[in-house]
Amino acid sequence: MNINKYLDVKVKLNIVAMEASSKEPIGPTLGQYGVPIDKFCNLFNEVTKIYNEKVLLRVLILIYSDKTFELIIKSPSINVTINKCLENYNLNKIKKRAGFFFEENEYLPSLNKNIIYTIVLFSKSLNQSSNKIKEISLFKKLIGTLNSAGILIYTK
Repeated sequence: MNINKYLDVKVKLNIVAMEASSKEPIGPTLGQYGVPIDKFCNLFNEVTKIYNEKVLLRVLILIYSDKTFELIIKSPSINVTINKCLENYNLNKIKKRAGFFFEENEYLPSLNKNIIYTIVLFSKSLNQSSNKIKEISLFKKLIGTLNSAGILIYTK
C-alpha cells in the first residue's frame, strides 16, 4: 500500500443504474480530478446490474491523491420506491390537494397502508442512518407527505 495516498475529494452524484457514460454529469465531474472515466463507467455498470432499469442511485465517489477511486452506492431514495408504486398514474395532472379529481371518471392515485409500511421497512433496512428513527415515525411522516401530494391512502 502506498503511504503517500490520501483522500483528495468526495464527489456525490445521482446516476441511473447501468447507464453510466462519459457524458455529462459524470465525464466532466470526474475528469477534472483525473479519474479514468471508462474504468469508472465499466465498474459502475457492472456493479449496478442487480438493480432494475431506470433506478436513480445515489453514488459517493472517494477520489484519492494517486487518482484511484472508491465507489460507494447508496440505496435508492424512498421517492424512487413510491414512484415505482405509482408509475401507472400520470402524476403531472394531479393538483397538490387531496380529494381533487382532474376530469370525470379519473381516479386519484392511491396506496394501501400495508404497502406504505412495507416501503418504510424496506427503506429502513437499506439505510443504516435511519435505524435511530422508529418505524411509526417514518410511517406517519410518509403518510403526511403522500396526503399533501394528493395521493389517497386507504385502509382495506
